[in-house]
Amino acid sequence: MSIDVYQQIVRQVQQLTPDEQQKLTEIFQKVRQLTPDEQQRLVEEIISMSHLPVSRKPRHSIMELEGLGKEVWEGVEPQQYIEKERNSWDG
Repeated sequence: MSIDVYQQIVRQVQQLTPDEQQKLTEIFQKVRQLTPDEQQRLVEEIISMSHLPVSRKPRHSIMELEGLGKEVWEGVEPQQYIEKERNSWDG
């Protein structure tokens, strides 16, 4: 959002009547109760109404973690590791 648009919004909010300010406060309280995804959808809807471009963070995939920490297991024989762990359970 450009500074000009932001300043326009601030000026408009400052010109609200006390009743309108109260209503805006109630709306903000309800927005804070939304989940992050719901808040994101609300922001996107507001932006689409204002014709501003939407920039959404890309979602991540669990597959991005593939191979993470693989160096920890280098040189470890899986079956021997399992047997060692199982033996440790017996004390």
